[in-house]
Amino acid sequence: MKQKLLYIILIIFCAFAWSGESLAQTTSYVLNEASEKSLFTIATGSSMALSGPGATLTFDAKGSSSLTGAGVKYFHVEKSTDGGSNWSRIASNVGLSTSYQTFTYNNIGTNVTHIRFLTTTGSTLTKYYKNVKITRATTLAKSSSSPALTFGDIHRGNNKTIKVKVDWNNTTYNQNLTGSGPDGYTVTTTSMGEYGTGKEIPVKFTATSSTALGAHNGNITLTMAGKTVTIAATANVVTTYYGKAIAAASAGGSAYVSFTSYDAATSTNATTNTANTTAANGSKAAYYKATVNTGYVFLGWIKGTGAYSANSVVSTSLTYCPTINYNSETSGSPTETTYKAWFAPMFYFSATATPSNGAFGTATASVTGSVQGNPDESTKTVTATFTAASEIDCTFNGWYEASDYSGMPVSTNETYTRNLTDNNVSSITPVSLTLYALFKTTQNLQWAVDATIVEGMEIENAATVTSGNTITYTSDDSDVIEIVDGKLKAKNLGTCNITATVEADFTFNGATISREFTVGEKLQATFTPEWGEGDATIELGSSTTIGLTNIATDGTFRISASPEGIISWSRSGNILTITGDAAGEGDADGKAVLTLVQDPSATVSGANTSFTINVSKYANDLAVVAETKAMKVGDVWTSVVTADTG
Repeated sequence: MKQKLLYIILIIFCAFAWSGESLAQTTSYVLNEASEKSLFTIATGSSMALSGPGATLTFDAKGSSSLTGAGVKYFHVEKSTDGGSNWSRIASNVGLSTSYQTFTYNNIGTNVTHIRFLTTTGSTLTKYYKNVKITRATTLAKSSSSPALTFGDIHRGNNKTIKVKVDWNNTTYNQNLTGSGPDGYTVTTTSMGEYGTGKEIPVKFTATSSTALGAHNGNITLTMAGKTVTIAATANVVTTYYGKAIAAASAGGSAYVSFTSYDAATSTNATTNTANTTAANGSKAAYYKATVNTGYVFLGWIKGTGAYSANSVVSTSLTYCPTINYNSETSGSPTETTYKAWFAPMFYFSATATPSNGAFGTATASVTGSVQGNPDESTKTVTATFTAASEIDCTFNGWYEASDYSGMPVSTNETYTRNLTDNNVSSITPVSLTLYALFKTTQNLQWAVDATIVEGMEIENAATVTSGNTITYTSDDSDVIEIVDGKLKAKNLGTCNITATVEADFTFNGATISREFTVGEKLQATFTPEWGEGDATIELGSSTTIGLTNIATDGTFRISASPEGIISWSRSGNILTITGDAAGEGDADGKAVLTLVQDPSATVSGANTSFTINVSKYANDLAVVAETKAMKVGDVWTSVVTADTG
């Protein structure tokens, strides 16, 4: 009965108390069970999972009081490092007595995850164990992959750190690892976790300006929770004589330096003779090279990093090879020499003036095309000047930004200035401005008719304009002259002012003229030939243009004679031939009156409102010009012509 009870306890313990889940909650990494367990008939054994790597195993064990035969005195102890898949022996054929004995097995492994107890093969007798305890050991060792603490040459004023690697095991969490070593060596205190391999521990050697020259060898001791490991370290302190060349650059380009060649100049600094520990006050040629960004120009090299001054420029070549002097590294830093490449931005501008009508005027623009700025300058403003000049009888009407001259002009002054600002130093595209100058010419507007017109006349094209644009008319007294469909219609005798206007357009300025017009009686010329024998002629002079082609044909002029029947007439071109009857058939003096009257319904056009009348007589086929008269509206002229009968 006792054995069955112990067996049940053992099964429950193995299933629950020793499960990985329960042991994972401990912090001491101890597996401890004081209860007595029986291995009776348990041939395969039950494993006990560990929450952390094991190190030392202790337990008490005995055999039954009725032992007989040597084969039943033993059992085995095994471990697993892969979660219980594979097992290896910690102890085989552990000998037992009839009373409890304590068994201890050290170094069972830092990576053990499970242990178990097994009976010997074929055993049927009972074995007991209790007080099973597995304790993690504290271990510390240098990892096989750790680098050597060989620091090599350390220049005064410099230091070097090497990270040594260790493997460790902690009895408790978060032990600190500390270290110590000879002068110049320091170990960074490191908080260690539970366990592991390859933990990096920084070890640094520092050479100050007063550190003794030569070898600094010794042992570095690492300590954790009472465990130590010793690692050899070597370092050699040297004094270096060398110089450092630095290439600086202002905005607009880059600068590089090398102690080898211009082609090798790809860095902004270079150090020479870093391994020279004996030569003081040395010198070496440094190869400086500058590259220029788009939109900049190279000004030159200046020693140092001070402000730019043209007087301080030592070279204006993109490549420069000065000699760098250097001394002892007593302060831990090399002798530094800096040359700075200076660049200046270029600003680009363009101004264009375009005239609207090249024949009416000229337009020019002036501005500096490219301007070199000061170093580090990011913007530049210049003044563009636009100048317009109009030709004779033309006017300037303003500067426009739009090529179609839409909108308001930016200025109506012939000379106009505008500031142009370039703030893009990385571009060579100019900041441009084009203005369009609008020129116009004068429209020559003038009257085409006399100021006196005949009552009842309608005058078309009373004025003319050189542009050919439409002329509009206005009358200040439409009872005298009324404007009808662009024509002047003389309605009644009197005077009024007529205004002719032509609007401005893209090419021409507007024009306006005014004049007082008089509406008079009809044009009338009276001739009183004194008839004898023969015929008399009236010739309308060839200078006449006012309706002459219509005389006696379409009613522009009407011809009448008084007394009627005295004369007859005929027309050929501008010649009217008047034939008188026998003397005495007209009036008592043998005279007749011939009148030319303008028809009120006729339209008079053209520039002339006068004509010339030549009155001649013919006697014996000989023409004699008796009188000439220039006639115009309102004139009445009586000419007496005597026909010589010979």
